[in-house]
Amino acid sequence: EERAVTLRRIAQVYRERQVNPRRTIALYEEVLGLFPEDDAALKALTELYDREGDEAGLAHSLRRQLELESRRMDAGSPGGRPSTAREWPVATRVARLTSLRRLGGMYESQLADVEGVVYACSGILVLLPGDREALERMERVLAKAGDDERLEQTLEYHVACSTAPVERSKLLRKLARLAAQREDEVSAMDRWEQVLNSAPNDEEALRELAQLYERHRRHSELAEVLDRALMNAELPKTGSPAAAEMSAKLKRLATVLDTELQDAPRATRAWQRVLELSERDRDALNALCRLHQGAKQWRELADILQRQVPLYATDDEEKAAGFALLRAELLEERMGSPELAAQALELLIAEVSPRQLEAHRRLRRLYETRGAFEPAIRIAEREMVLTDDPNAKINRGLEIGILCRDRINDPKRALQAYERVLSLAPDHEEALS
Repeated sequence: EERAVTLRRIAQVYRERQVNPRRTIALYEEVLGLFPEDDAALKALTELYDREGDEAGLAHSLRRQLELESRRMDAGSPGGRPSTAREWPVATRVARLTSLRRLGGMYESQLADVEGVVYACSGILVLLPGDREALERMERVLAKAGDDERLEQTLEYHVACSTAPVERSKLLRKLARLAAQREDEVSAMDRWEQVLNSAPNDEEALRELAQLYERHRRHSELAEVLDRALMNAELPKTGSPAAAEMSAKLKRLATVLDTELQDAPRATRAWQRVLELSERDRDALNALCRLHQGAKQWRELADILQRQVPLYATDDEEKAAGFALLRAELLEERMGSPELAAQALELLIAEVSPRQLEAHRRLRRLYETRGAFEPAIRIAEREMVLTDDPNAKINRGLEIGILCRDRINDPKRALQAYERVLSLAPDHEEALS
């Protein structure tokens, strides 16, 4: 006790005369070593450290004051139990908040002391739960220090305290990214889903969830986020880079709806949107061809086939011919329009595949059925030239002869037809007769 009194007197003299401040600080520190709860010594040290610009010493002194104050409040509570911040006098709480904020700023800016920042901010949150400034400071420091575990805990607490959708979505994004960094895709999905609850059109959340749902084969949810991502997008100009990007997104959605969910109506709409951006997209045309055929939507199927024919004619004649033949069949049998069917076959022969024998056969039959014998004879004559099968040539020649003789009453042309048959088969009885 006597030594402490002496040390206080000497320190007080130094302090009043403002000489040898370091010696003064050392004396007060010695006093506190003897009497840690000496208020006057703590106050004097705080002033001296502040005057000297000693940030570390000042922070240490402020922290000792706060800890001493906390012990005293606990000791003075009823029954000696630890007191809560709400039980403290208002003036005490205000002063404590001021000191803690100052301390937090020093630990972050001047001292780069992570644990110090956590101490100061935690103290503020005890007094003011959900304090944004304290939470943001602690998040900032923990992120810089790479302390992901405590950063995640802080962010989760911040989310629980936040009521503003924009702020919640921002915090949840950070939590989702942290989960992704530690390869916890289930947690990442949960957090990105929470982001969408706060911000339904958040582009990053929709993009990340699409990737996660695809990896986890959650196709229904994948279709939902892909659709939502496209819902509010404006239709870009055809042929632009934006159109190509949007077309790729639409194709991804259409493929999920079509092949994974087998939702034909929604898949059809998605593929149609692809065609609005890229009218020559073969994937979309082929998919719509299959979907319309499955749904027995004959008119729509005929329209798609009509677009496919010229598209494939440049590099796949066989496939283009197949589309044209199918369209002609639809026009005749499903839509009751043999005239349009004949036009489609004539176009196929003229512009796509002049040697397509099946097209000639069908076209000849259509003309015969309608009583258009002159065009039927013309087509049969082409068949006779195109086919390499001798028997087929003979049969066509006989048919031409019969049509010329019995249908158009032209014996001269009938005779020519039979003579062609005899040139192939000199002993053919029917041609001779």
